[in-house]
Amino acid sequence: MPSHHQWTPTAALHPLLSTTLAALYVSSILAHPPRHRLSAFILLCAPVGYAFVHHLALTPWYALNDTFGRMLYIWLAYMSYAFLLVRVRPAVADRSAWSERMRCAAKVLYTRHLGEYCTGRREPPHHLTRARFGLRHLAKAVLFLAVNTAYDACLIPPALYPPASFVRRLPSSLSGDELRLRAMMTWDVCVADMLYFETVYSLFAMLWVCVFRFDDASEWSLSLFGKMADCSSVRAYWGAYWHDFINASFTAHIKLVTRRWSGLRKGGGRRLVENGLVFVVSGLMHSLVRCVQTDGNGEIWTVTLWYGAQMLPIVVEGVVQHFWLSSTLRRWLHFRLGEAVMMRLERAVGYAWVFCWMFWSVPKYLLTRHAWERENMHKRFPELFASPRERVKIDLGGLE
Repeated sequence: MPSHHQWTPTAALHPLLSTTLAALYVSSILAHPPRHRLSAFILLCAPVGYAFVHHLALTPWYALNDTFGRMLYIWLAYMSYAFLLVRVRPAVADRSAWSERMRCAAKVLYTRHLGEYCTGRREPPHHLTRARFGLRHLAKAVLFLAVNTAYDACLIPPALYPPASFVRRLPSSLSGDELRLRAMMTWDVCVADMLYFETVYSLFAMLWVCVFRFDDASEWSLSLFGKMADCSSVRAYWGAYWHDFINASFTAHIKLVTRRWSGLRKGGGRRLVENGLVFVVSGLMHSLVRCVQTDGNGEIWTVTLWYGAQMLPIVVEGVVQHFWLSSTLRRWLHFRLGEAVMMRLERAVGYAWVFCWMFWSVPKYLLTRHAWERENMHKRFPELFASPRERVKIDLGGLE
């Protein structure tokens, strides 16, 4: 479980001031790029790392602190991508005014889309006015916040069932309480988090575009993630969930390793390695967050295993799709049913496959993490979990 400390305004100054210092420093090096970019970036890691270690002290609310901590490592990866790999420079004359250079630096500092540096938007650009743009994001924020609030307030977690293997307990284990618990876990990870981050994104979009007027409406997209309706495969699900801010930076760093340093040849094998490494690195970042939040006492590796395991259904999908598209059965069904009906059937099967994978893998990951945490606590603090007779033996052993 995350480690909770009593919040104080003094403790909040540590992550707040270090993050402010990092933002000011980044703005200066983006406005006036130094000759040695790598050294400048290494210097940036100090305040960002300090803020990350103390991110739980920012506010009294865990959810906001957790979002802030994850934003820090995502932002640092993005700055590495923009400052070191793309090597952005202010699009102004060499002797332009300081204010113009800082304005260009601010665009790279916080804008989610990188313009010409981005790998491409998944949605066409919109042409909404500030007022319509703000109203649309306000409606999204209110709707998504209401859905998550109603979910938290109305659903009461059922009692936990015995922690045995889910596979071994089938099918007698599929009681109503267990199905409800697994559905809640899947909703929390796959839907509730997406709605929460979309809400946060809409709030910042309204602030930056409609309140502060730092940006034009065209510089912000209408959504952070893709459409859930497109998630007819696990690959498509992660393509929709992987928002552009992470996609550009993480993928660029992985490609630097696989293509420039390792020299892997172009082909399906290289794509498989690159996709797998992106998932593993993302899992390692989640493990790092959990390590900081639990002061190193929690179980941190199950999330990395879960993210890395996402390549299993993706590989299965690729193999099945390869044989299905060339099968005689599909050609016969396509001839008998027509293109439209065939596409609906394939999407329905895809939705069911994604649901089944998440419905199994998410609870498996969470329950395994809880079980491993209990085992670690039993090993580290046996006196807390011992029976009265065992406690007497422990006390006598200590006296000897």
